[in-house]
Amino acid sequence: MEGKNQNFNFTKPFIIYRIESEKALVFARKMVKFLLTTFSDIKEIYIEKPEEVNLNAIFENEEDKIKYENKLIKFDSAKEESDICIVIGGDGSCLWANSCYKNRINCPPFITFHLGTLGYLAIYNIENYKEILLELSEKKYTFETRNLVSANIIDSNNNIREHFKALNEILIERGSDLKMISLAIFIDNIHFTEVSCDGLIFATPTGSSAYSLSARGPLLHYNVEGLIITSICPFSLSFRPIVVPKNMVLECKIGRYLCEPCISYDGEVGNKLLPGETLRIVMGDDKLSFIILNKYAKERNMLWKNKIVQSLGWNNSFKI
Repeated sequence: MEGKNQNFNFTKPFIIYRIESEKALVFARKMVKFLLTTFSDIKEIYIEKPEEVNLNAIFENEEDKIKYENKLIKFDSAKEESDICIVIGGDGSCLWANSCYKNRINCPPFITFHLGTLGYLAIYNIENYKEILLELSEKKYTFETRNLVSANIIDSNNNIREHFKALNEILIERGSDLKMISLAIFIDNIHFTEVSCDGLIFATPTGSSAYSLSARGPLLHYNVEGLIITSICPFSLSFRPIVVPKNMVLECKIGRYLCEPCISYDGEVGNKLLPGETLRIVMGDDKLSFIILNKYAKERNMLWKNKIVQSLGWNNSFKI
């Protein structure tokens, strides 16, 4: 069906691919060519490194190079106008793509392709990209939404010093300091507890299979609207992970001053939390939408089950 000059319905895609992966780069080039030559309504395609994708590596015909030379635009997070994000890579690439929209209130929907490895967020096999994009153009899809967790660092004058969102988790930990951190935790302005530990993880249901799980946190289905609080090496035998409902406001403050905790989100390093400051966290109404083709929609729960059983070995029996 290539070359049919049909409508894609999304006119400004942002294609993001795994850095330093030759396979991802090759498929990014193939996808750019397919989008430009198949869909007449593509106005421009955003790329982080258009010089790497390079129209000269895509088209042999000089006419095509001239025809499409203004279609490939360098992605600028402060100015971008993309209406769909196409991810080629693994779960890490999906997290990186989400971070590219930190200056935007609402992210465009994501359609995600894996390179052959089993991930939780990268849904479709990149080998099938033509078939997937053609079905997308025919509007044979629905949306699967994932909750984001938002956080503000509030300074001693009650001003927001930094704001960020995460798809997987927000982490407050000791960083390179060898000392434990001491944190006072408040829930909806009520003092909840104080804990000495190496760190705290505030994980979404999507992030429940990531760092939080490694720290013995629970697995949540991605449709559960709850936020997990998991401690890292607490100085206590009884501090267990807990799940709090959506829209509860969590606050962390330095308890006994042992060191200045570091804050990160989805692997992105943020600032330190200083004495007198507050880390305020809430899982509210912010969501990220993933595009699910209709023929895959009924399989999503089975796929989730298969991934936790096959990838994580969930509930495997002991073998003698």
